[in-house]
Amino acid sequence: MKNLKAIDVSGSLASAREHLSSNATMDQSTKSIMGLLITIIELLVARFGANSKNSSVPPSQDPNAETKKRPSTGNKPGGQAGRTGKNLSQVENPDEIVEVKIDPKQLPAGVSFKELAPEKRQVFDIRLTVHVTEYRVQVLKDSQGRVFKAVCPVQAAVQYGASVRGLVTFRTFSWYRLNASLIFLHTKLVCL
Repeated sequence: MKNLKAIDVSGSLASAREHLSSNATMDQSTKSIMGLLITIIELLVARFGANSKNSSVPPSQDPNAETKKRPSTGNKPGGQAGRTGKNLSQVENPDEIVEVKIDPKQLPAGVSFKELAPEKRQVFDIRLTVHVTEYRVQVLKDSQGRVFKAVCPVQAAVQYGASVRGLVTFRTFSWYRLNASLIFLHTKLVCL
Protein backbone atom coordinates (compact mmCIF):
# COMPACT_ATOMS: atom_id res chain seq x y z
CA MET A 1 0.00 0.00 0.00
CA LYS A 2 1.41 3.38 -1.00
CA ASN A 3 1.99 6.12 1.49
CA LEU A 4 -0.86 8.62 1.03
CA LYS A 5 1.53 11.57 1.28
CA ALA A 6 3.46 10.23 -1.72
CA ILE A 7 0.40 10.41 -4.00
CA ASP A 8 0.14 13.63 -6.04
CA VAL A 9 -3.60 14.11 -5.63
CA SER A 10 -3.77 17.62 -7.08
CA GLY A 11 -1.74 16.53 -10.13
CA SER A 12 -4.04 13.54 -10.67
CA LEU A 13 -7.13 15.76 -10.39
CA ALA A 14 -5.67 18.29 -12.86
CA SER A 15 -4.95 15.46 -15.30
CA ALA A 16 -8.51 14.09 -14.89
CA ARG A 17 -9.97 17.57 -15.49
CA GLU A 18 -7.83 17.94 -18.64
CA HIS A 19 -8.95 14.53 -20.00
CA LEU A 20 -12.55 15.41 -19.21
CA SER A 21 -12.42 18.67 -21.19
CA SER A 22 -10.63 17.06 -24.17
CA ASN A 23 -13.02 14.05 -24.36
CA ALA A 24 -15.34 14.61 -27.32
CA THR A 25 -17.26 11.34 -27.00
CA MET A 26 -18.78 12.07 -23.55
CA ASP A 27 -22.12 13.89 -23.49
CA GLN A 28 -22.40 17.30 -21.75
CA SER A 29 -24.43 16.11 -18.71
CA THR A 30 -21.85 13.42 -17.86
CA LYS A 31 -19.04 15.99 -18.27
CA SER A 32 -20.80 18.36 -15.85
CA ILE A 33 -21.34 15.61 -13.27
CA MET A 34 -17.70 14.48 -13.57
CA GLY A 35 -16.52 18.11 -13.31
CA LEU A 36 -18.61 18.56 -10.18
CA LEU A 37 -17.18 15.35 -8.65
CA ILE A 38 -13.61 16.52 -9.39
CA THR A 39 -14.38 19.87 -7.74
CA ILE A 40 -15.81 18.12 -4.67
CA ILE A 41 -12.72 15.88 -4.45
CA GLU A 42 -10.46 18.96 -4.71
CA LEU A 43 -12.37 20.64 -1.87
CA LEU A 44 -12.21 17.52 0.30
CA VAL A 45 -8.47 17.11 -0.34
CA ALA A 46 -7.91 20.76 0.56
CA ARG A 47 -9.95 20.38 3.73
CA PHE A 48 -8.33 17.12 4.88
CA GLY A 49 -4.92 18.53 4.08
CA ALA A 50 -5.54 21.50 6.37
CA ASN A 51 -3.81 21.45 9.73
CA SER A 52 -2.85 23.92 12.41
CA LYS A 53 0.25 24.96 10.46
CA ASN A 54 -1.42 25.90 7.16
CA SER A 55 -4.92 26.99 8.26
CA SER A 56 -6.80 28.71 11.04
CA VAL A 57 -7.33 25.41 12.89
CA PRO A 58 -5.96 25.85 16.44
CA PRO A 59 -3.34 23.26 17.47
CA SER A 60 -5.60 21.92 20.22
CA GLN A 61 -8.27 21.03 17.63
CA ASP A 62 -5.95 19.63 14.96
CA PRO A 63 -6.81 15.92 14.54
CA ASN A 64 -3.69 15.36 12.43
CA ALA A 65 -1.27 16.95 14.89
CA GLU A 66 1.75 14.90 15.81
CA THR A 67 1.73 14.38 19.54
CA LYS A 68 5.01 13.94 21.32
CA LYS A 69 4.43 12.09 24.55
CA ARG A 70 6.98 12.58 27.27
CA PRO A 71 8.41 9.43 28.76
CA SER A 72 6.86 8.61 32.13
CA THR A 73 9.13 9.08 35.13
CA GLY A 74 6.84 7.19 37.48
CA ASN A 75 6.69 10.20 39.83
CA LYS A 76 3.49 11.85 40.94
CA PRO A 77 2.96 15.48 39.85
CA GLY A 78 4.21 18.20 42.19
CA GLY A 79 7.14 18.47 44.56
CA GLN A 80 9.04 15.25 45.08
CA ALA A 81 10.15 13.83 48.44
CA GLY A 82 13.47 15.21 49.62
CA ARG A 83 13.38 18.42 47.60
CA THR A 84 14.21 21.72 49.22
CA GLY A 85 10.95 23.61 49.42
CA LYS A 86 10.43 27.31 48.97
CA ASN A 87 7.62 27.73 51.47
CA LEU A 88 6.49 30.71 53.46
CA SER A 89 7.50 30.89 57.08
CA GLN A 90 5.96 32.85 59.91
CA VAL A 91 7.45 36.20 60.91
CA GLU A 92 8.13 37.31 64.47
CA ASN A 93 6.47 40.73 64.23
CA PRO A 94 3.36 40.75 62.03
CA ASP A 95 1.89 44.08 60.93
CA GLU A 96 -1.52 43.28 62.35
CA ILE A 97 -2.78 40.80 64.93
CA VAL A 98 -6.41 39.63 64.90
CA GLU A 99 -7.64 37.81 67.98
CA VAL A 100 -10.05 35.01 67.01
CA LYS A 101 -12.15 34.05 70.03
CA ILE A 102 -14.23 30.91 70.51
CA ASP A 103 -17.96 31.44 70.29
CA PRO A 104 -19.15 30.61 73.83
CA LYS A 105 -22.27 28.97 72.37
CA GLN A 106 -20.06 26.23 70.89
CA LEU A 107 -18.68 25.21 74.30
CA PRO A 108 -20.35 22.66 76.55
CA ALA A 109 -22.20 24.22 79.47
CA GLY A 110 -21.06 23.83 83.05
CA VAL A 111 -17.44 22.94 82.23
CA SER A 112 -14.40 24.94 83.33
CA PHE A 113 -11.65 25.73 80.82
CA LYS A 114 -8.00 26.66 80.96
CA GLU A 115 -6.77 28.91 78.14
CA LEU A 116 -3.78 27.56 76.23
CA ALA A 117 -1.36 29.42 73.98
CA PRO A 118 -3.14 30.55 70.82
CA GLU A 119 -2.40 28.98 67.46
CA LYS A 120 -0.70 31.45 65.16
CA ARG A 121 -1.71 31.56 61.52
CA GLN A 122 -0.32 34.27 59.28
CA VAL A 123 -1.54 35.67 55.98
CA PHE A 124 0.90 37.51 53.72
CA ASP A 125 -0.84 40.20 51.73
CA ILE A 126 0.34 43.10 49.58
CA ARG A 127 -0.75 46.62 50.37
CA LEU A 128 1.99 48.34 48.34
CA THR A 129 4.11 46.90 51.12
CA VAL A 130 3.97 43.39 52.50
CA HIS A 131 1.31 43.31 55.18
CA VAL A 132 1.24 40.32 57.54
CA THR A 133 -1.88 39.65 59.58
CA GLU A 134 -1.56 37.16 62.40
CA TYR A 135 -4.65 35.37 63.64
CA ARG A 136 -4.35 34.20 67.22
CA VAL A 137 -6.86 31.42 67.55
CA GLN A 138 -8.16 30.98 71.07
CA VAL A 139 -7.58 27.46 72.39
CA LEU A 140 -9.30 26.18 75.54
CA LYS A 141 -8.81 22.91 77.39
CA ASP A 142 -11.39 21.54 79.77
CA SER A 143 -10.79 19.49 82.91
CA GLN A 144 -11.22 16.25 80.94
CA GLY A 145 -8.42 17.17 78.51
CA ARG A 146 -10.65 18.07 75.58
CA VAL A 147 -9.34 20.95 73.45
CA PHE A 148 -11.63 23.55 71.87
CA LYS A 149 -10.48 26.03 69.23
CA ALA A 150 -12.10 29.15 67.84
CA VAL A 151 -13.28 29.00 64.23
CA CYS A 152 -10.60 30.81 62.23
CA PRO A 153 -11.03 32.25 58.73
CA VAL A 154 -7.49 31.08 57.92
CA GLN A 155 -6.76 27.38 57.49
CA ALA A 156 -2.96 27.12 57.19
CA ALA A 157 -0.27 28.34 59.58
CA VAL A 158 1.05 30.61 56.79
CA GLN A 159 -0.63 31.51 53.51
CA TYR A 160 -1.01 34.26 50.95
CA GLY A 161 -3.88 36.70 51.31
CA ALA A 162 -6.69 37.53 48.94
CA SER A 163 -4.90 40.43 47.26
CA VAL A 164 -1.84 38.28 46.48
CA ARG A 165 -4.04 35.49 45.12
CA GLY A 166 -6.05 38.05 43.15
CA LEU A 167 -2.89 39.61 41.75
CA VAL A 168 -1.56 36.22 40.66
CA THR A 169 -4.89 35.31 39.03
CA PHE A 170 -5.09 38.68 37.34
CA ARG A 171 -1.52 38.35 36.13
CA THR A 172 -2.15 34.86 34.81
CA PHE A 173 -5.24 35.79 32.81
CA SER A 174 -4.52 39.41 31.95
CA TRP A 175 -0.77 39.76 31.50
CA TYR A 176 -0.97 42.64 29.06
CA ARG A 177 -3.54 44.52 31.07
CA LEU A 178 -1.44 43.96 34.18
CA ASN A 179 1.60 45.46 32.50
CA ALA A 180 -0.43 48.51 31.53
CA SER A 181 -1.85 48.75 35.07
CA LEU A 182 1.57 48.44 36.66
CA ILE A 183 2.99 51.11 34.35
CA PHE A 184 0.06 53.37 35.21
CA LEU A 185 0.45 52.63 38.94
CA HIS A 186 4.21 53.18 38.77
CA THR A 187 3.66 56.49 36.95
CA LYS A 188 1.14 57.61 39.57
CA LEU A 189 3.40 56.60 42.48
CA VAL A 190 6.58 58.09 41.03
CA CYS A 191 4.90 61.30 39.87
CA LEU A 192 3.20 62.08 43.22
